Amino acid sequence: MRITVSASWCGIKDQNFKSYLFETYGNEFNTDDVEYIDCDYRNICDLTGIEYFHNLQRISCFGNHLRTLNLNNNTLLFEVNCTSNQLTSLNVENCVNLKHLYCDNNNLVTLDVGRNKNLEILRVESNNLKVIDISNNPKIDTLTYINNPLEKIILSKTNSMTAASMFGLELYYDNIIEYR
Repeated sequence: MRITVSASWCGIKDQNFKSYLFETYGNEFNTDDVEYIDCDYRNICDLTGIEYFHNLQRISCFGNHLRTLNLNNNTLLFEVNCTSNQLTSLNVENCVNLKHLYCDNNNLVTLDVGRNKNLEILRVESNNLKVIDISNNPKIDTLTYINNPLEKIILSKTNSMTAASMFGLELYYDNIIEYR
């Protein structure tokens, strides 16, 4: 479904997000024509309307004031950077092409990446995660996890992570690693 966005369209609630879109793509554009959104540091509180960007492949919304982010309808995404927001909820469940997920410096308590089989990089530093489960992510190569109240890291026995990406994991967290 192609949606033409114009000044009269009210599918986007946040005025700062709407301003960014019009500054970047003009006063009238089709959501299907947008493959990349880079709305860093725009004081955006709500990305409602992002679900209409069906061909979106990359989004960077670094340094805003987002509390929730639902990218479930953006199935072509391969890179998401939502670092330094106030996220308590992040939904990337249907983003089956997702390779890079950067969600550092938020307030996430849970994060489900079980269906993101193509995930290669996961950065979750400085959140409130007690469990990190990457047992269903066979391609993951890099996990950055420090500054979380970790109780358990669940890995696959056949995970392809490099030693460098797991630096210190066995040394400092051996008692919380679980293999599946």
